[in-house]
Amino acid sequence: MSSTVDTNTTKRVIRGYLLADPAIATLVSDRVFTSHLEDADEANDILGDGPIIVFEFLSGSQRAHGSLQGQTFELYGYSKASSDEASRAYDLANDRLHEECCKITGIPMAGVTREIQRPVAQYNRVLRAWFMRGRWTYTAAG
Repeated sequence: MSSTVDTNTTKRVIRGYLLADPAIATLVSDRVFTSHLEDADEANDILGDGPIIVFEFLSGSQRAHGSLQGQTFELYGYSKASSDEASRAYDLANDRLHEECCKITGIPMAGVTREIQRPVAQYNRVLRAWFMRGRWTYTAAG
């Protein structure tokens, strides 16, 4: 039995749902990433254009022949300008995602996101950027 609930589709839904918010799109443009960039120079170039949002999956579970999925992920707001701007990126994502049903037109799955660990503020010395990081769950059916 083929399932519409898979990790790549889940990433597309969360990213698309975030970018559909006008306030997020204004702040980060299209700079919402589904994982950290491995190349520090590339990451620095992108961060030079303004704040970014990153989310990365940590673990998950699958039930009912793959039609129900739970994912744990970490959500980050990054900024080179200030910790306030990093917090703003995170807070906008939080406002958009927390306890919301994320659905994108044309993708036959939906899911509910929930923050399960409040964010912590830190500074990345390699990127010379501030970030906020919180932990989330996403439960999807498709």
